[in-house]
Amino acid sequence: MQPKISIVIPAFNRGHIIKETLDSVLHQTYNHWECLVIDDGSTDNTEEVVKSYSQGDARIKFFKRPKERTKGASTCRNIGVEESTGEYFQFLDSDDLLEKNKFEIQIKELSLASENAIATCKWGSVGLNKKNAKLYNGLPTYFSYQQPVDLITTYGKTLSFFPCNVFLVPKSVMHESGGWDEELIINDDGEFFSRIIFASSEVVFCKSTYVLYRTGAGERITSSQKAEKGRKGYIKSLKLIDRNIKKSTGNRIDHIYIKQRKAELYYKLKTENLALIENNRSFFKGKSSPIKYYFLKLISGVNIRISKKVEIIDFSLGEE
Repeated sequence: MQPKISIVIPAFNRGHIIKETLDSVLHQTYNHWECLVIDDGSTDNTEEVVKSYSQGDARIKFFKRPKERTKGASTCRNIGVEESTGEYFQFLDSDDLLEKNKFEIQIKELSLASENAIATCKWGSVGLNKKNAKLYNGLPTYFSYQQPVDLITTYGKTLSFFPCNVFLVPKSVMHESGGWDEELIINDDGEFFSRIIFASSEVVFCKSTYVLYRTGAGERITSSQKAEKGRKGYIKSLKLIDRNIKKSTGNRIDHIYIKQRKAELYYKLKTENLALIENNRSFFKGKSSPIKYYFLKLISGVNIRISKKVEIIDFSLGEE
């Protein structure tokens, strides 16, 4: 029997855009899935829109975050995990889009991989009009990794990343890594997927499918945080990622990912908030030197411009 995929979507005031996200789920060529939409206290017609979909397809389920639970996307994702019945997890934002063969390709690739492998794929961006989306080809992360830490190293050396919707994660890896940190207000996905990556046996890149990250669709659940609070939250997330890396590798020296991210934040704060640097001096001691940071930033920028071949695609949601 085919394994079931649990798609977890947190939502807050997304009635105007979530239809396209749900349509991209409905058009999947792989049919054994459930889609759990967890509302974070919307005041628009999000509930009405999602329930109209669930009435047409019982695989789509609507939940409300209980008032006693902490508000935020991470809490909603944890609720989705708690309510799920699948063997794999797809975390999806309420305005993002999936190519119609994503599940089919990734399930097939993972069936040939080692136990506890996770899958990634290509990604791109799309505006409010889903036509003429940009698909990024040749990014430095577009490889399979027998040693999962090598993906984190690539992040550090090239100042790159994967959005969370590229991943397909087995339930066993979720149990090993633990849930989303509900106290983080920013970079919660970076911290969460650092644990997912280290709990996996390998990372399988699926070059024949992709996801699209939405731009210009308004605020996401955590995007309205004040700038200083966001910076403090980012520092907290990097401390946790640093702990995750050191715990998994046994290396006490700061990893290149942490060094580069610390340097990146440090040079931003030098022009924005010197007090925050002063209050976190011990944290910033481990940052990359100015020469190393700017050298790698320059080299990675050149390499990404060369390799990041943008392909303009017509994303049709599988319609004929």
